[in-house]
Amino acid sequence: MQALFCLKFDKDIEGGESIFSDMFHIAETFRKQHPEDFKVLATVPATLDTIHYKRAFPVHMNVKRPMFTLNDYGDLTGVRYQPHHLGPLQVNDEFIEPFYAAYKKFYALTNNWPYTFKYRLQPGDMVSYNNRRMAHGRVAFTYRSGQERHLQGCYLNVSEFKSCMQTLANLVGDGRIAQRVGDYDYQ
Repeated sequence: MQALFCLKFDKDIEGGESIFSDMFHIAETFRKQHPEDFKVLATVPATLDTIHYKRAFPVHMNVKRPMFTLNDYGDLTGVRYQPHHLGPLQVNDEFIEPFYAAYKKFYALTNNWPYTFKYRLQPGDMVSYNNRRMAHGRVAFTYRSGQERHLQGCYLNVSEFKSCMQTLANLVGDGRIAQRVGDYDYQ
């Protein structure tokens, strides 16, 4: 889970609106339109690299996982879509062309998705979302000297969030199992 706080956003800054898309909705649409390509992205592991040595806490992560996580019923339980972290595939040669063909179609769908939510955060606003379900970004912005735009983000462990939701459901709700929180859980 991510919480994004708007600390400063000068009114004269042009652009900079936050953009959000529900990746579960996009992935399910993709599954209907391209079922074979969906299977490829649900089975062939993508390589995601995060390499930053020139920061206060250097990091070098290399993760291999399919873009879509499904449970034993075939329900989508997670989407791992990070084009800016996509590294070279580390799979057998026979999977490379099918993966990139499917990825190209999914990428095109995400970039032409009509159901995005745009919002210009105001100082004092906070938005929270499941970072494993929602794609988020921003519109380009321009500012002049002296203008400020400052957003501060923090992360919450999604398993702890799910535990809180389940506890609330059991104590004050109807006791149903908390599902589809995007934590790759199979429920």
